[in-house]
Parts: sequence; structure tokens; C-alpha cells
Amino acid sequence: MKKIFNNCIRAVKIRPLCAICIFIIISALILEKNPIKNEKQIIYQPDANNIFTLAQIKEWDNVTLVGKVSAMDRDNLCVVLKAVETRDGEMLTLPYQSISVYLSDSYEIYMGQRIRVKGRLVYHKRATNPGEFSRYEYNRARGNLFKLYEAEVEKTGRDYAVIRQRLYEVRCLGEKRIEEKLSPENAGIIKAMLFGNKGDIDVYTKELFQKSGVAHILAISGLHISFLAMGLFKLLRRMGLGIVGSVTVSEFALILYGIMIGFSVSSFRAIVMFSLYLFGKVIFRSYDILTSLSFALSILILFNPSIIRDVGLQLSFGAVLGVGYFYNSYIKKVYKPPKVLSPLFISLFVFLSTLPIIISSYYEANFYSIFLNLLIIPLMSILLVSAILVLTPLSVLGVPVAESILWIYRVGCEVFDSLGAGRYNIGGQGVIHIIAYYSLIILAVNMTPPYTKEKSADYKSGGKQAFKGTQIWNILCSFLFVFLAILILIIHIPGNLHIWMLDVGQGDGMVIRNKNGSVYMIDGGSLSKKEVGKYCIIPMLKYYGINEMEAVFLTHPDADHMNGIEELIEKQAREHIKIRKIYVFKGFMEEDGFSEIFNKAYATGIEVIGISGGDIICNGNLRIEVLHPAIGFSTYSGNDASLVMDIGYKDFHLLTTGDVEAVGEKAVTDEYGNKSNAMTTYKVEYLEPDKSGIKTKIPSRCGVNFDILKVAHHGSKSSTGEEFIEWAKPDVALVSVGKNNYGHPSLPVLERLQAYDCTILRTDEVGCIEIIVDRRGYRCKGFVKQ
Repeated sequence: MKKIFNNCIRAVKIRPLCAICIFIIISALILEKNPIKNEKQIIYQPDANNIFTLAQIKEWDNVTLVGKVSAMDRDNLCVVLKAVETRDGEMLTLPYQSISVYLSDSYEIYMGQRIRVKGRLVYHKRATNPGEFSRYEYNRARGNLFKLYEAEVEKTGRDYAVIRQRLYEVRCLGEKRIEEKLSPENAGIIKAMLFGNKGDIDVYTKELFQKSGVAHILAISGLHISFLAMGLFKLLRRMGLGIVGSVTVSEFALILYGIMIGFSVSSFRAIVMFSLYLFGKVIFRSYDILTSLSFALSILILFNPSIIRDVGLQLSFGAVLGVGYFYNSYIKKVYKPPKVLSPLFISLFVFLSTLPIIISSYYEANFYSIFLNLLIIPLMSILLVSAILVLTPLSVLGVPVAESILWIYRVGCEVFDSLGAGRYNIGGQGVIHIIAYYSLIILAVNMTPPYTKEKSADYKSGGKQAFKGTQIWNILCSFLFVFLAILILIIHIPGNLHIWMLDVGQGDGMVIRNKNGSVYMIDGGSLSKKEVGKYCIIPMLKYYGINEMEAVFLTHPDADHMNGIEELIEKQAREHIKIRKIYVFKGFMEEDGFSEIFNKAYATGIEVIGISGGDIICNGNLRIEVLHPAIGFSTYSGNDASLVMDIGYKDFHLLTTGDVEAVGEKAVTDEYGNKSNAMTTYKVEYLEPDKSGIKTKIPSRCGVNFDILKVAHHGSKSSTGEEFIEWAKPDVALVSVGKNNYGHPSLPVLERLQAYDCTILRTDEVGCIEIIVDRRGYRCKGFVKQ
């Protein structure tokens, strides 16, 4: 303990500025987590997803605001708020925050100009499912409160920021020239690299680069800034300009460039760090990467503590930490690789440094990105030079080079993406896992003190062999610590039975994960959420590290129950989520409504199996018993032929109902109404044979009271009749429903459930509903806090 304390004191003495900055960062984070409330200020109300009371402003209200233009992008402005007018005419003074304003028409507006605009206020939406992207958290990290749609400018001030406006005009001219010279898909990438404008990058390219782990191509990275700034500084020095003059001109150009591109997180970090490097040149002090990194982070956090949540910031600082600390420590204390292997080791430590951040943000890891970056990074400087040439009269030289390099990037990403072998869904990580991971990585690069030939006491008599032996031992131990660190992130122990009823809006989707890790899904679709598979179902599966599903049950052929599954089938190879089987009612096997999804399933090797009342699927203590429809039941009505299933786990029972209506409900109660008969009826285990491969017979457990009922047809008045509720006797009723959709759930259904003292949970109110079943029983909780 004393040795650790002495090492800490020594580190503070060596890097006093770094220590001060770390203290500032920790203090700011503590205050951000536990803010000091001031009654005179408007305080965030995150549970209500707004900062106003409903009496003042509610979503889609027409509001008037006053502020200054801080950024512009075609029809979209970013305005720093000064005040907002409520419906009572009161002007509320706001903290220093910004909003996005979408103009309904074109106006002559300048940077820094004071404006008064009127439009419809819309709040950034929160995530309502695990793993789902939260626009609220994303924009909060950037200090953006809400959006204003259909905005009209009522009044503008005369004064504006002349320098910022001229730089904006230069940027617009540069973007226009890039659009003229390059192909549309490549122009979007170059504009993102040079000017930070990601709005014109096509969706395919963005997803391809992100999944390949090389999304840094699509941003103004610190590498770009450092390359440009260092190039300018060295050019000025070679031209004979003194050190002070070269530093002054380089710093001035760097700041102007930062203003033009809007000071993104990565560019701000690079500018601050390079400024410290230049300042060190002037005062003849050595440059320390950890000090400059902590100094840049402390400045960002002091201005906006919430920015620490920003993934871009985490990745930018994490990558520099990988090179500046982990790689440098490794080559000093463990092993210094030959120059030819240095790029590989740098790429490896950048990957290791950012791995927990990537997993916590995207829930997957691309292990092949280590090798892909060996192709990407060496060509980046050439690409940057060629991109700059596109803006000059020498564009005839820059265009073919830029187009060729970007083609190589795409081909490389597509080749690795098609292989899919190096990509793995790991799932979200807790703070303890992340701390343990970084602790092991630190041990891996600092486990032993440096061992050199000069320090070897017996170098002259066999010390060379001792040196080599020690070095091999260091490398092996370092590899072991890295291996253990990755295992901590990858290995998950499911533990208990978990069931999630996803918030898919107006639709249905339920995921079941058994204690042994086997996963099943019942339906997955929506009418109100676009691309529900891409933006809701797949992120949820990735969040929990699910790479394979035993089976998907499709209750009936309605789009709001299966269009998300159809997306999942199409994307399963790319998203590394394998579906083994699909189950539907036997009567639907020839149904036209299922034909398209069946064809896609067959094309991807998914087995499609027909089931009916009486079939039981067993997996350990988990039993999925099909109660309805029986063989021969008419599929004419569609909804009444929905699969009704008893999800049993030890003494726990969940009844799922699809969109079954009165006729189907009566068929269930008629078949299983006599509990004594139901308890002695034998059902055939349809899915899982025993070890000998022979199908076995097991008694039905249906007929017991159900703990939870998944209310049929989103709470429609044509379902969940009194007789059905009396038969099921649920304690909890779950309703999968979108906000303000078709009058669901109907008041009569809610009243019938309440009459039986049934607790009602709705996805439109609490978001995704999670059910945890363990030895103590079961408990339900909503994803959205009330």
C-alpha cells in the first residue's frame, strides 16, 4: 500500500497539470450526477422528457423563442436560446442551451445573428427499449434541448458575427466544389472528413463503416487536424519563419478552422492538444500527451459535464489514450516490436483502449477491425491531401486518388463484413466489468519494471539469455492479462428466466431467454414504428449479447406481428443473429400472408415448422405449450386462429394470445375449462427429443391460474372477454400498444381487468416490460421510469 501511495505521489510530481485536470474532471462528473438545484432556474424533468410544466408548454405547441444563431446547415439552424414564450405570454429565461430549428421557408440569416422564430416544439424522444438509440441522451450530451419544426422567422437583428459568417461561406463553397467534382457517395464522405457535415453520407456507407469498426473515416478526426497543423507548422519553419511566428500563424489558422467546422469533440481535442504542443515549443518544454489529453477533457467537461456521455468524445479520447499510454507503456516495459510491426501493435492498443466504449455503445465488437485499420490508416494522409487538392485548381490530380482510395476502403469493409467471422454481439456492460477490464489492461502493460541488458547483473555471463527469457515471460503474462480482460467483457451468465415485451408501438414483440441462455421470440412487428426490426428488435437483442435464437413463433400473418421478424431474417447474417426455426400454426403453412417470409426463411436456411394445440416445446425448466388453435381450426378470420400459448417455468405461467378474439377465446376455455381433465391430458413434446432421439410424452400443466396475461389484440374490445379472464385469473395484464392508436386499449377491456384486481402494464406508458423469474417468484418492471 505504501509503495502504491509513493508511486501516486511521484506521478503527481511528474505531471502536476495532469493531476489537477483529473481532479477537475472527477469533481465535475460528481456534480453532474448530483446537480445542485436552484429554484430560480428551469430544472430538467427527465421522467417527463421535458423542461417545462404542461401548463407552460407541451409537445407540438406553437411557441416563440429568441436566441442567437450558432450554426447553420441548409434549412436547419442551431440556435442558442435566450428565452422561450409560453402559452400565457410569459418569456422564460433559459440556461445556455441550444435547439435545432427547421425552417419552413428560406430566409436570409447570418451566423451570430439574433432572431425571433415561431414554430412547433418537439422534444427529443427517449429510448423505450433496452439498446434502443436515445435521441434525448444524444442531444443532451450536446446541450440541445428540443427541436422546432415548421419554423418561421418573425424578426432578425442587424448585427452578426462577420468572421464566422465568412468562414461559413467558405465552407459552403468548399462543399459545393466537392459535390461538383466527386461522385455523390464519395462527396458525402469527403465533406464529413473536411467540414464535419455528415448529413449527405448515404445510409449504406455509414452502416458499413460503423459495423467494420472504421467509422472514424466519416468524421473530422484528431489525425486530420494534427496532420494539417503539423504540415503547416513545418512548412512555415522551412520558409524561414521563426518559432514564435510559426506557432502564432499555425495556431491562428487552427482556431479559424475549428470555428469553420463547428468545434466537434474530436477536433476540439486535437486543437487543444496541438496548441499545447506549440506552446511547449515556445517555452522550450517537452510535450506530454497525457497532460494535454486531460487538459482538453477538463475544458470540455467544465463547459458541459453531460458531454462525457457522448460516444464520439469517449472514442476520440480513448483512441489517443491507447497510443499515448497503453502502447507507449507496453513498448517501454514489455516488448518493443520491430518497426514493420509497429502499425499492427498501435492498431491493437487503440482497439483494446476503445473496446469497452464500442461495446457499451453498439453492443458488438469487430475484432477484424484491427487488421482493417492497417489498410485504412496508412492511406488516410494520402486521402486527406487528395481531398484538399479537390478544392484547388489541381483537382484533376486529387479526384482520381480520392475516388480510388475510397473504393479500396469500401471493398475492404465489404470483404470483411461479408465474412462476419470477426464480429460478435457481446451486449451492454456494467461499470464493474469496465473497471475490471481496464485494470487488467493496465497490468498487461505495467506488470514488470523495465529489464534491460545494462541492468542485468550477469549480462556478461549468460545475461543475454536471461534478458530474452524475461522478455518472453513479460509477453506471455501480458497476453494472459489481455485475454482475461476480453473474457470479462464477452462472457455472460444469464442466471434467471427473463421475458421482455418490447415497446414496438402498435404491434407485438416478446423475447424469452431461458436460464441456460436459449432464446425464443413470439412475434415482432409494428404499424407505427418504421423499420422496427432495425431500430428496436435488433438493438435489443444485441444489448443482451444474443447471437442466436432457438425459434421464433409467428402467431398469425399480420404485418404488425411479423414485419420486424422479416427484417431480422434479411439482416441476420450481417447482424450476427442466427434464427434456427420458425413456428406457425399448421393451418397457416399454405397461407399467402406468410409466403414471403417463408421464402426468405428457406433462402437463409431457417426451418419452418407447423404446430397446433397440444404441442409442447421443452428446454430445461422452460415449457412452451400450444393451447390453440387445434388441428382443423378455420383460419378464415385470421385473428381467431392466433397461437395461444402457455409459457411455463417451474410454478410460473404466462399466457400469450396474439390477436385472438372471442371465437378463439371460447375455443380455449371450452378445451381447457375443466381443470381436472386438463391436468390429466397428455400432450406430445413436439420440438425437443430426448438424448435417444425418441419423442416423449409429458402431462399438460395447463389449467392452473396464470400469473401474467398478454392481453390480446392490443386491448381491442373484441378480445379479452369476461369468461376468458375468469378462466385465466391473471394477476398482471400486459398490453402491447402504441400511443393514440385505434383507441387501444379499449375502456371496457381495462374495466374488465380491473374488476378482477389485475395490475395493468402498458408499453405506451412504461416502455419495454421486463419479467424476471427466479426462486423468489416473479417481478415486472417497465423500462421507462414513472
